Amino acid sequence: MIAFLDLTPTFGVAIENPLLGKSYPSEGEVVAVVDTGYEGFVALPRDIFHRAAFDELQLERRSVLLADGSSLSSEGTYGTLVVPDVSLKADGFIETYGGLDEVIIGTEALSNLRLVLDYCLRRLHAEKYP
Repeated sequence: MIAFLDLTPTFGVAIENPLLGKSYPSEGEVVAVVDTGYEGFVALPRDIFHRAAFDELQLERRSVLLADGSSLSSEGTYGTLVVPDVSLKADGFIETYGGLDEVIIGTEALSNLRLVLDYCLRRLHAEKYP
């Protein structure tokens, strides 16, 4: 599913932990917000990070700079993002931090896609870039 929810562009995605053979959701997709202001790969709420068993792997701590200039501490490890609608399967750093309540897809993951946002018509078109 590639769509707008109100004014927010979203993708239907799955997150995989290939080292432990876990994925979230276990079947189907979860809605992820496309955030061009987030320079990371994928950010997950803590409960999803736990369900995919990323917290059972060795974690790396990072600092995330927010739009207001403040920063917060995140922790994460490497995993796989799957976007079925565009046949994308990409590996990258998947992180979590307190207060996050939605799955966020950042520019590092988007760099694998050609993305066209049409806010006037509420359309989002994505295709895998060769």
